[in-house]
Amino acid sequence: MPSFCNRAGAAVTVKNAVCIHEGDTGILFEHTDFRDGSAIVTRGRKLVVSQIFTAANYEHCVCWIMHQVGAIQLEIKLTGILNTYAMAPGEDTHGWGTEVHPGVNVSALPRRITRVLCALTPSTPITTSTCSVSVSIRRSTASPSSFGTYARELVV
Repeated sequence: MPSFCNRAGAAVTVKNAVCIHEGDTGILFEHTDFRDGSAIVTRGRKLVVSQIFTAANYEHCVCWIMHQVGAIQLEIKLTGILNTYAMAPGEDTHGWGTEVHPGVNVSALPRRITRVLCALTPSTPITTSTCSVSVSIRRSTASPSSFGTYARELVV
């Protein structure tokens, strides 16, 4: 759990905290008046509401970003230490992980992130998908005592 310093310099733990900050998004618009040669440049801004939490050895950052044009963007960042193993030459994982480098497999992570976003206008197309992760014991000649997780995405 993160600690912050109070005015006296002592560590203080803040539970269930969220971060709210404003950020720059570059040039929103630029206009030059041809009549008098004056120019104006306006910077774009965004409001970000985020929370970071730790589950096992993974950090999850969930950011809701509100733009000036009315768009709402969801950004999810996942970090941590990957569970890898060496694959036999020509081995097919059959979906039990992802080959991230020749001969290196990363197990699918047994986590589920659910997001719900209500459309503001009926004309906005929204694609919703769900990811089903299953954990099982997988016996093979290459790794007889291994377990695996299998991820399958379904667009609903």
